[in-house]
Amino acid sequence: MRTDGFGLSYNYARAFLKVWNVREIPHTFIENLKRLYVFFNKNHHIISILSSPALEALSRNNEIKKICDDFDIDESIFNLILVVFKHNQGNLLTTILWCIIRDGMRLRGECLCEITSSHDLSSELKEKIAKNFSGILGCEIVPEFHVDPSLICGVRVKCGQFFWEKSIARRLQLFANSLELGA
Repeated sequence: MRTDGFGLSYNYARAFLKVWNVREIPHTFIENLKRLYVFFNKNHHIISILSSPALEALSRNNEIKKICDDFDIDESIFNLILVVFKHNQGNLLTTILWCIIRDGMRLRGECLCEITSSHDLSSELKEKIAKNFSGILGCEIVPEFHVDPSLICGVRVKCGQFFWEKSIARRLQLFANSLELGA
């Protein structure tokens, strides 16, 4: 059993999903979890505050309940978050949520796919890329599109363990590595 941060997060997520009948997780549940994940990912200071030993348990519970209510998160996630903070693992919360989202989608036959391009893509091109990678991966992908100008020109795709990149930045990196090996 893994005891690193990701391993512990994955174990929390798997335990949570075992309690649920995964095939019955509604789409809105996953969407609300995604919104909660983005919120915590952008507001790390909130996790720090909730992790503070100086914060009383009742206050912590009330604040977590308010957050869950704001994101229309049900009692099961509220209880999971309480357990995470009770075990002093608040720093793992975003990774745990990400694992639940990813595995919940995978078990429903969907793949969360992060697609990064060097510039904004048209809706048609986004749809074409998503359809092509859906065929390659053998599941319906749920794409999240991002722009990263450091790619210079090209696309990077990450879906779970699958990674694919065709970009000038990648080619330059490979070229630099080959020069280092030849020197």
